[in-house]
Amino acid sequence: MVYPGFDIVHIANPPDCLVPVTAVYKMLGKRIIYDQHDLSPELYVARFSRSSAVLLRLQLWLELLSYKLADHVIVTNESYREVATSRGRQPETKVTVVRNGPELEQLQALRVDEELRQRSRNIIAFAGITGYQDGLDYLCEHCTACAAIWAEPTPVRRDRRWRCLPDIKKLSQELGIEENIWFVGWVSDLDTYFRYLSTADICVAPEPSNQYNDKSTFVKSWNTCLPENPLSRSIFPRPVSARKAPPRMPLPTITRTSPPSWLP
Repeated sequence: MVYPGFDIVHIANPPDCLVPVTAVYKMLGKRIIYDQHDLSPELYVARFSRSSAVLLRLQLWLELLSYKLADHVIVTNESYREVATSRGRQPETKVTVVRNGPELEQLQALRVDEELRQRSRNIIAFAGITGYQDGLDYLCEHCTACAAIWAEPTPVRRDRRWRCLPDIKKLSQELGIEENIWFVGWVSDLDTYFRYLSTADICVAPEPSNQYNDKSTFVKSWNTCLPENPLSRSIFPRPVSARKAPPRMPLPTITRTSPPSWLP
């Protein structure tokens, strides 16, 4: 802890408790960079249909404490920067936007996956985790003949509270489309990952509009654009990162009077 070999502690959320936990380093003269990957309060509300006001206030307090303890804040887009300077009351000079995206060198290696191509004449692809906030229930309800969906389980997928893959599989069975969906699972090989994207006829981003998705920029969206496939996605009220992008095909709207029963 007191070893003199480093000067900066770089911490990424979630969770936001990591910055306060390492505040002891600040007392030892180390500088802290808070790398905000997600808006934890908004993510909490988006994940759980029955969120607790107490836990939400705790999330907001931990976020504010992380802002205050950090010597500098890194965020993923301008929307997060706005949150840091308004809700977090941080000066603009303390907040830097650092984006990520696919490596353009991957364009040189893009090719069709023949094995996947043989599965169906029409292939719809979803790239991403199977999170409750990702809108896969909407996608299943829209797709009565969906040829391919793959999902990347999160590292904490063993925890039933954070895993919706079994629920999505159950929903596809209830809708009678399970034979038309291929849940590939985690794809760690980038070459395979981009081959699947290149093979798809249409890529989809079914995340519903909410306070978390509206403000977030997902690297999976940039990945699906790399092969220049059509991208069908939910319409968000105020696109920022993609405001200069070409038109996208909107997903049809599904209106619900109550949350789906399988939400935690």
